[in-house]
Amino acid sequence: MGVMSPLNIVGMLILIHAAYSAAHYKALVADLNEKTQGPPLDVMVEVAVGFAICMIGSVMSAQKLRPVKGGYDTMNKTFDSLSSPPDFHTFSHRGQVLKSRYPTL
Repeated sequence: MGVMSPLNIVGMLILIHAAYSAAHYKALVADLNEKTQGPPLDVMVEVAVGFAICMIGSVMSAQKLRPVKGGYDTMNKTFDSLSSPPDFHTFSHRGQVLKSRYPTL
């Protein structure tokens, strides 16, 4: 793609903070020897908000959509340029030797 949009960067920072908060919460619970069902609600909300911001940033930074119509990219190209890509052009072949031997060809 290219450069990340500012929304993607903000979303990633929020997700990193949520991960840090979850790890900190887990360490605190382990020190207190308590049982929990999962991460606290504020971490869950932070993950949801960070994900939503990243998703909005990705959608907004996407390129313009192209038509689905077949042949859209090849509409303005000639048949010769389509069936003969430059990768198949060879310039060092036996024709040079034949030209020197038979100048009338």
